[in-house]
Formats: sequence, structure tokens, C-alpha cells
Amino acid sequence: MQVPDLEAKLGIEVYATRTQGIGGCLRLIPEDFIVEEILIDGSLAEVQNVPELVIAEKGRFLICLLVKKNWDTFLAVRWLAKHLKISEKMVNYAGIKDARALTAQHISIQNMSSLNLEGASRSDLKVYPLRFSNRPITARALLGNKFRIMVRNVDSASEQVKHVVESIRRELSLLGGVPNFYGHQRFGTVRPVSHIIGRYLLKGDFEKAVLTFLTEPSPYEPQEASTARKNLLETGDFKAANTAFPKYLVYERLMLSRLNNEPKNFVDAFRRLPIRLRKLLVQAYQGYLFNRILSRRIKLGLALNRVEIGDFALRLDVSRLPRFSVKVTSQNLEEINRQVTLEKMCLGIPIIGYNNVLSDGKQGEIERQILTEEQVSLGDFYNRSMPEISASSELRVALAPIEGFIPVTVSEDELNARRYKVGFGFELLKGAYATIVMREFMKSIDPVKAGY
Repeated sequence: MQVPDLEAKLGIEVYATRTQGIGGCLRLIPEDFIVEEILIDGSLAEVQNVPELVIAEKGRFLICLLVKKNWDTFLAVRWLAKHLKISEKMVNYAGIKDARALTAQHISIQNMSSLNLEGASRSDLKVYPLRFSNRPITARALLGNKFRIMVRNVDSASEQVKHVVESIRRELSLLGGVPNFYGHQRFGTVRPVSHIIGRYLLKGDFEKAVLTFLTEPSPYEPQEASTARKNLLETGDFKAANTAFPKYLVYERLMLSRLNNEPKNFVDAFRRLPIRLRKLLVQAYQGYLFNRILSRRIKLGLALNRVEIGDFALRLDVSRLPRFSVKVTSQNLEEINRQVTLEKMCLGIPIIGYNNVLSDGKQGEIERQILTEEQVSLGDFYNRSMPEISASSELRVALAPIEGFIPVTVSEDELNARRYKVGFGFELLKGAYATIVMREFMKSIDPVKAGY
């Protein structure tokens, strides 16, 4: 089954299932895509039913619940820090949540009284104090996310939809999960250029990285944004662009504020962006490489739910999160595959970085082929001009298990006459993308129009 061109350009070149999808659209309204964070200790961040503040416990960090609607995580933290008159570095979180969604997550604010949070909310962004702690919220605290997703504008009848969904669910269950591709939002679904910019950064070409960030157009953007990008590309006039770019292009305007005075200082222009965003751009290219490597493994018929000699195997803890790796050899192959069957180990595929140890065997051949085709080396991932965005390596699970799958509900779609809406519910461990699950069930021709 052929994938859309956009997905192929992101390295997502295959489907894991053969059953035709239900089609439809995601995110017609924010409430159609609800994300609720789950921490290792079992804490669930809910969009409703907010617990009251526990004031007996003391600590340097105020743990809060952040509920946002249609907000980019970076911009939400930036707004909150500005409102509280503190540095963004004093606000920590475990994971980045979808921007086009209704999401709930935990954050920590250093040296903050709950009284100071009064008024630190808007209609589309709420902050609720929960408790105090001596430790901040970090990625290590994150277990996964709970999703409630509504697919609208489906034209199949109720029983047919349920039959298709059950067939695809059964295929994924036999596989043991969904291929753990990096999802569309890692690259920018509406304007998928993050990985392209990331590659320029790795190669030390800051001018091309900046110009791509500022001027690369997208047919899915508002016309005023496309016009501003086009004018800058044609004129090279950063001063005029600083005025012309729409205010909602916050990151572009941050760059332009520096280029307005120093038109050739592309390194400092990039440093105007939050450090987490700069790192994310390089990580987007790492994600693109991972997707290409995973796609090729699948195309070559190599299993994801078994390991071969030369593969890396990951030991899983009781939460099914990876803890340490083992290289598969002829001596341990049988035992590791037994552990994989027991769900105590799984296949790990490298995220390429400067300190990478590549796989051996057939998997290693795939990784080296992709690096050659991309004309990048491991050394490129250490950036001497901007060391803070250098990207190290790690192993990522090849299959993402789908937990707590709720039988779908099908009803009339009040937003689309004579069409249906289909409700999904499931949980994923951290690092896995709900859009990658949904693309298997929907198999849309146009991922952007489908709301991925």
C-alpha cells in the first residue's frame, strides 16, 4: 500500500497493516484530540477534575498542572514565564505536547508561591498548583500519554467502520504494536522543514538554516505568511521583514529582530530561539534518519518483534520502558528472542548521534547505507559553532505497544452532514506518537488535510 508523498519525504515509507483505512479528519476542533500525561508514579494530568493544592508538603519546586488548548508547548512556557516575570529556565516539563489539541501535563516552577499564580491563566491556557517538591519535573518522570481522539467526516457506515478498525487492531496486536516512527508533528505537518533545517545546522551552514526557517513556503500556511516569506526571499531585506512578518510567527520575528541590526550574524540569529527548540530541529533530522532506517528494515522483511545477530536488544523495566542495551550475538540470540516473546526485551534501533555505535549485521548495513545516501557522518552531529545543539545517540524501541485500547464508538458527525465520527482511546509510552497509530487506522491520502 503506497504512502502519501509527504510521509515518504519524512522517512515514513510504509504501513504496518494491510487493511484499508477509514479515512476522515482529525482535529476539526481542539477537543477532538485530547492528550493527558501519565507520570512514572502513576499521576495522571487530566483536562478536567483538577485536584486541590496540597500545601503541607514543602519544597523548592511548585508542581502544577498545565492545561492548554491550541498552544505550542514552548510558547506556552514562554508566555507563563513572561507573565510571572521569571526566566523560562525556571519552568520545567516532562514532554512536549501536541499544539493543535487540548492537552494536560505537569510542570514545575522553581521558587514559586502558589499565590503568585493567581491570574496566570487565560481562556485557552490554565495553570493549577498541585503540590511542592524538592525535585523538578523532567523527562525522567514521564511514563507516557493517554489519548482520546475523534475522527470526523468518515463516510462509511457504522458496522463497516467497526469491522475495519477491528481488523487493523488485530494486525497491530499480532505485530506487538505500531512501528515507532517519529510522527508528522516532529517535522512540522503544515510546514515540514524542521529536519531540513536540522541538517543544515549539523553541516554548520547557519545561513541556509536561517533562510530555510524564514523563507521556505508552504501551501497550507495563511496567505499573509506565505507572502511575507516570499518577499524576504526575493529582497533579502530583513528590516522590512521584521515589520511585515505576522505577529503569530513568533520564532521568525525573534530571528529577524537580530538580523534587522546584523544581517550576516546567522549564528546569533539562531540563538534567539529557545535552546529547546534549537535542539529539537537537530533532533528532527535524527528522527528523519531513524524513520528512513526503520522503513528500510520493514521493506527488507526484517522483523520488528524479533531480533537478529548484530541488532541491539533493550532490556525493559516493569513499566516496559527501556533501561539498558545488549548487542545480539550467535551466543545470546535464542535467549534474547525468548525474552522478547515474554515482553522483557525488545528490538532497539539507533538514533544516530556523534557518539553512536552502529548496529552490526543486516541492521548495521541499513544504517551505513542511509548515512552514505544522506552524505552525513557521525562527526557532523557535534556542532563546534553551537555546541549546545550537538546531538548524542541513543537507542529507540522499534515497536511502540498500544495499551488500553477502547472499543471505538461510531455516531453521526454533527459538524459534517451525512457523515460519521469515530472515537478512539488508547495509551502510549513516552516517545511514541498517536498520529502514527491513527495513520494506520485512517490511511489518509493527504496527511495535512487529515489533520495529522
